[in-house]
Amino acid sequence: MSDGERPIHDMVIRPEYYDLVVKGEKIYEARTNDERRKAMKVGDFICLRREPTPEEREAGIIPTDSIMLEILDKIEFEDFTQLYDALPKKDTGFEGRETAEIVESEIRKFYTPEMEKERGAVAIKVRIYKGRVRKRKPTHK
Repeated sequence: MSDGERPIHDMVIRPEYYDLVVKGEKIYEARTNDERRKAMKVGDFICLRREPTPEEREAGIIPTDSIMLEILDKIEFEDFTQLYDALPKKDTGFEGRETAEIVESEIRKFYTPEMEKERGAVAIKVRIYKGRVRKRKPTHK
C-alpha cells in the first residue's frame, strides 16, 4: 500500500502536549484502547489537531494547527499505571513525574477508572510524517 492509500485517523490533543509532539519530544500517545484505537494499525497515519486554549475557546477561535503522524508501534496495557511504568516518561510528555500523579492529575481528566478497566490502555508510538498524503478514511474491520 502506498503512502497515499494508508488510512488517516483524526485525533485531538491539548495544546501543551501538541507542542511536545511538534518538537519531537513526545513520541507516545496514550489513550484507552477503545474501538477507534483498535482500528489503528502500524503504518497508518494520524492527523493530530490541537485543541483550543482556554483563551481561544472563550474568544470562539477554532485553531487550525495540525500535524501528520505515522504510527510506528502500538503497545497494549491492562491500565495506565502499567503503561506509564513501562515507558520512558520523557517520551510520553511527563518527564520528572511519578506514574500515580500522572494517572490521577492528567488521565482522570479524560477517562474514568471504569473506562480504563473496560478498555485497557494503549500507547501509540508515532513520528512526524513529512511526505504527502491524500485524505482517505480509515477502514474499520
